[in-house]
Amino acid sequence: MCQIPMDVPVLSGSAGRSTPDWHREPFRVFFPLAVVFGWIGVGHWLLYALGVTSTFSGFLHGQIMMQAFMMAFAIGFLMTAVPLRTQAGPPSTFEIGAAIVLLLTFVVAILGQHWMPAQLAYVALFVLLLQFAVRRFLRSGGARRPPASFVLVPIAVAHGVVGAALIALASRPGAAGWMIGLGRLLVEQGVFLCMAIGIGSLVLPLMSGSAPPADLGSSPAERWKAAGYAALGLAIAASFVCEQAG
Repeated sequence: MCQIPMDVPVLSGSAGRSTPDWHREPFRVFFPLAVVFGWIGVGHWLLYALGVTSTFSGFLHGQIMMQAFMMAFAIGFLMTAVPLRTQAGPPSTFEIGAAIVLLLTFVVAILGQHWMPAQLAYVALFVLLLQFAVRRFLRSGGARRPPASFVLVPIAVAHGVVGAALIALASRPGAAGWMIGLGRLLVEQGVFLCMAIGIGSLVLPLMSGSAPPADLGSSPAERWKAAGYAALGLAIAASFVCEQAG
């Protein structure tokens, strides 16, 4: 059975037993949903290869894979891992339901080539995820805080929000050509490059049996680490600007 390794135990006692598995471990909902989105994204190429459709779109494929397929995996992981790290309670039914509705809204809108509603749904997912995480870290009391590498998570969110805004604006008549190019780089590469480094720095030691990283702000060394991760995130963003500029 798939389990997400963390350095704190899963809820126990009557509260833990009375909470459904999908509620305590939302990855059980979002990971299968991600697989469905993956099939939709890959199916776009398959339909073209079989001659069912006469055209294909690399842009459409990339949007579905990175803004729905990968996003569903990220939401499933974070909605499971953050409550375990903070011991501040699992996501509410509303939060899980809203994330599912927004993901489905994005996919339906992007398939219908309604770029503005699709990107609005994508940005709303980040707003939902941020409030979910911030509220639990604030309520955690003496529980674990995020490690220094998690500084890259809000930078990933910034990549996604700015990229989505550029893609939405690029759909308007007379928009500058660089908007769609830079927007795609930020959304399709920046978001999950930052997330993979930021979250991976917590997950990989746990998967290998090593001690979890120290909490952010627990020592001057951790503050310097956070500054280093922040500088890395800004350098990643700058690299996309340079690439788009040629």
